[in-house]
Amino acid sequence: MLNHVRAASVCVPIVTGLLAVVVALHAQQPPAQPFQTEVNYVRVDVHPTADGKPLADLAAEDFEVLEDGAPQKIAQFEYVRISGPRPQTAAPGPSTLAGMRRAAQDPRTRLFALFVDPRFVTLLSSMQVRKPLVDAFNRLVGGEDLIAVMTPEMSPEALTFTRRTSSIETLLAGWWGEKGWAGLADPIEFKYEACYPEMGDTAGIAAEMMRRRREKQTLDALESLATYLTNLREERKAVIVVSEGWPLYGPNSQLARPVKNRGSGVRPVTIDPRTGKPTAAEQDPFAPDYQLCETHRQAFSQLQDEDRFLAIMQSANRGNVSFYPIDPRGLTTDKQPGVNALRTMAEMTDGLAITEQNIVTGLQRVVDDLSSYYLLGYYSPAKPDGKYHRISVRVKRPGVQVRARAGYLAAKTPTVTRSTAPAAPAAPVSDADAAEAHLVSDAIGGLSAYARERPIRLQAASGWMAGTPGVWAVAEVPRMIGGDDWSKGGSAEVRLVDETGATIATQEVALPASAGPISARVFLKPAVPLTPGEYQIRVRATTTGALPATEMLRIRVALPPASSGALFNRRNVSTGNREAATADLRFRRTERIVVLVPASSTAAVTARLLDRTGKPMAIPVTAAIRDEADGSHWRAAELALAPLAPGDYLIELSAEGERTLSAVRVLP
Repeated sequence: MLNHVRAASVCVPIVTGLLAVVVALHAQQPPAQPFQTEVNYVRVDVHPTADGKPLADLAAEDFEVLEDGAPQKIAQFEYVRISGPRPQTAAPGPSTLAGMRRAAQDPRTRLFALFVDPRFVTLLSSMQVRKPLVDAFNRLVGGEDLIAVMTPEMSPEALTFTRRTSSIETLLAGWWGEKGWAGLADPIEFKYEACYPEMGDTAGIAAEMMRRRREKQTLDALESLATYLTNLREERKAVIVVSEGWPLYGPNSQLARPVKNRGSGVRPVTIDPRTGKPTAAEQDPFAPDYQLCETHRQAFSQLQDEDRFLAIMQSANRGNVSFYPIDPRGLTTDKQPGVNALRTMAEMTDGLAITEQNIVTGLQRVVDDLSSYYLLGYYSPAKPDGKYHRISVRVKRPGVQVRARAGYLAAKTPTVTRSTAPAAPAAPVSDADAAEAHLVSDAIGGLSAYARERPIRLQAASGWMAGTPGVWAVAEVPRMIGGDDWSKGGSAEVRLVDETGATIATQEVALPASAGPISARVFLKPAVPLTPGEYQIRVRATTTGALPATEMLRIRVALPPASSGALFNRRNVSTGNREAATADLRFRRTERIVVLVPASSTAAVTARLLDRTGKPMAIPVTAAIRDEADGSHWRAAELALAPLAPGDYLIELSAEGERTLSAVRVLP
């Protein structure tokens, strides 16, 4: 039973100071781009131990490195040892996100993320772990290391890595442990309590929904963080997780049991004094919203969090992200809930779990583990094919345990050439020109995600039809990825998640067998109409004999009648005269491309092609309005790619004052 606490003043937010800096930096910088190594040179960070202690006396000839089972010749060998505390003022921290990315690319710079999970840590535990954790970080983080702090409420795209630990001490000094507290000034949880009071057939429902929602928010954040760190750099990323663990909820038919409907939950209609027109009045934050509550209750009753947790850990391991979970309760046993999840987290990602020992002793093991490692380098015989290549490292000395990166995604042969001529001095630009340049940069920046292959890709669009918003998504898996064969097809679950972390729409789609990429398009229709705001689309695809493939994409439902995002179709020899939906924005010059943007009306539309700088090109683009069977209208731009040179381009669609830019990459 959750203890009922209403006083928001008791829980001081632990991220307020950091967020101000993060927002300021993030507002002036482009999105992070994946780090790339040389085409065939591979670096491997290796952590060998014996009896739980790191080894410092190994030589290059003691190691064996295999790629896809084949032995490799070690071309570079270095032992890195960081002993004792180092001054954190030796080097200035990066002042921009671009500088942060450059600093993160140094393989001798250790990268740490401290993930604090307040709603799964009791207040007492948070007080007990504060000093040992701060002391450990003061010993662990040196002058060249980078560290960031994250909680489930934060987006990893807004993380700022710094070289100082002073912010950690400030953040952990507050009253941040919240496990078992109800309310917490969370309006959604207030709604649950109002909808399902602790009496009669609704007793226990609100508390169970709160617990499940909080776990889902944590898993969402861990998945996003692992994906972000995977794309940030190749070398090991250490995530120190402070949590008492998670139950990993499964389906619960009792939670979905029928209960008496205590009201309609419909907002009353009043007259807006500013306009004199009818409008929906804002609800009392403590008043029930039965439509929202019932949608969340049914969604939470079908959770499959254990399967999802394992998929997140598998993906993190492939991205060389290691988790070091710390249970702040100190000495724990399997009887305490959540411990098994923490141990699994460490085991699946080559980290260490601090669950069965004194916190100070356990943290010293983490310090030792991350302060002594070997950097090995070799030249891979693999072609720049964009595929996943597995790595295994062995030490010839008996009794040695080895943890090392599990593999890497090879880069593809560069297809876009860039001029090396010196740039002319920039001329002053107007606000309008600056805004346009920002739009162009944002659109082109999205193509950075195609520097590496992904097990699955996702595209989405939202728009209004007949006064109701809709969300469409396309998921696509390649025929082969990382040795996994998807050619026989499979299935995918596509979910639409609201800002509270609740799944509001789910659709299962079949992935048909194919000799090429496999894609599926879905229309996500919640039981309750959407409202403008931020949402997430999550997809999980499975096939026989392969690891599940997962991906997440944020989508915004704009105020009417505006749309957000775009879908893409391709037509080539393999598709015949039919268009095939795609989530891969790389196209061959032998193809035709169709860009689709949701439209709220059938008003005339125009389209044109722009180069990567936003300048119009004299290449014809056909524009039209398409009507589909689900009642939606789409602005369509169709373009033959044969006249284009390899490179990045923008397709512009305009109608009724609304303008969208969609970036695509053309390959030879």
